[in-house]
Amino acid sequence: GREIICRVCGLKVYRAEWQLRRRDSGFCSPSCYAIGHHARQQKVNVAFFKSWSPDMAYILGFFFADGCMTDRNQVDFVSTDFDIMQFIQVKIAPQIPLKEFRTPKKGTPCWRLRFGCADLVTILRGFGLTPRKTKIMPWPDIPIQFLPDFVRGFLDGDGSIGRDGRIALS
Repeated sequence: GREIICRVCGLKVYRAEWQLRRRDSGFCSPSCYAIGHHARQQKVNVAFFKSWSPDMAYILGFFFADGCMTDRNQVDFVSTDFDIMQFIQVKIAPQIPLKEFRTPKKGTPCWRLRFGCADLVTILRGFGLTPRKTKIMPWPDIPIQFLPDFVRGFLDGDGSIGRDGRIALS
């Protein structure tokens, strides 16, 4: 056997000789295989986050509030608002389908956009995002003209404005 580097997450793992002959030998786990196996069909618009625009600032704000990325280069958007999820899908990953599921407690319909993309994770890290960002998230350096779009995305992701004008973040 020998040590291989996972094609998706870069993790080093040992594979026995008989395992090296299998289709999934270039991956560290079944989840990385699932991501990498479909990578050719899963075109992700990495360039979307390389230049500022109102749409980019909005989606970045949404991701700061409610997005998720993993150490294995997986990006995950989830929302109960289908229109927002469809907007994000069209801008970032139009060939990756939205998955519908229901919340465990109330059974509310939700939609998820999940894909693996090491290049996009690297770009998102440049904005200060990290896995498990909840309590350590820095405020990104946002050009002033795109600040309203970022805040709108952030509120759509994880907040609300009450009748009294108070902003609530959950």
